[in-house]
Amino acid sequence: MTAIIHFFGEETRRALIEGDELLILEMQVMAKAEKFQGLEGASVEYVSSCMTDNRSPWMQEKIRLLADLCQDTVMNFDNTIRDKLFARLQRQDGKEICLYRIAVWLFIGDDGIPEWTVRDSVEPGFARINRRELVHNRMEIQCRLKRIIGKKVC
Repeated sequence: MTAIIHFFGEETRRALIEGDELLILEMQVMAKAEKFQGLEGASVEYVSSCMTDNRSPWMQEKIRLLADLCQDTVMNFDNTIRDKLFARLQRQDGKEICLYRIAVWLFIGDDGIPEWTVRDSVEPGFARINRRELVHNRMEIQCRLKRIIGKKVC
């Protein structure tokens, strides 16, 4: 707890003591159909809401690890699902879609002990395309996050 309070400062410490939740880390998997040199394709970008120039090395490493985890689980699928996803993205006329979002929150429990919560959401169209693997992958990603953050989150 001391490290987190030290990292975020007095205002955050006060908010946590008052019972507020603090967003520690969030990752969004953004995708869109694109054309490059006349060829159609899709781009996928892993975007952290914690993108600032003054991120600590700790935060930079957690963002990288979470992006890798999303790529290895939620975004790891076969060619059939890839083709269906690409068709879905083409119907968006170049508009980005947030396929998956995961966030790690911290709050102080009534007993004064820090507690971690993971919340995630899947874009409904992507969920319909990839429903078989997605449930398992979402559970895996939430449990593996505890090793990334260093605390129990599942």
